[in-house]
Amino acid sequence: LSGKKVVIWQFAMRELTQGDWRLLSMDLGERKGNPSFLTLPDSSRLHVRGTIADCASVPDPSEMTYADHVTTLHLTDIENMDGELLNKDALVYMLAIKDRKMLPAGYLRAGDRVELSLESWMLHEQEEGAYNRNELDDFNIMMETPLWGMFIE
Repeated sequence: LSGKKVVIWQFAMRELTQGDWRLLSMDLGERKGNPSFLTLPDSSRLHVRGTIADCASVPDPSEMTYADHVTTLHLTDIENMDGELLNKDALVYMLAIKDRKMLPAGYLRAGDRVELSLESWMLHEQEEGAYNRNELDDFNIMMETPLWGMFIE
């Protein structure tokens, strides 16, 4: 929550009246990145091949409230374009729906092999961060630093 000025907690009434309210430590430790996950400085771009280990669900564009949607991928077996294995995983966000039209990223599934151009999510967060996004079910992976992915043309 570094840099946040306001945190809003929302509760269901049953949780307030019947929930298990144990005291939890709120001490913040120093965040240490997972060295097995790929990170990139804001100024760099990396072209890679990788295998999708997991991907978030993408809604039907005709049933969405919003016109645009970002999907989340867990990329493994990442190698550079020379075939050198990087021994890293990556948490990748990609635009899956634009103007209620499914894009190629919306059709990706676990096991697919992809070629992507990766950049720091910080370069895209101001615009694409406002779009609706589905996350992966694995909380630990979602704690990693995300990257922005685009198909290599």
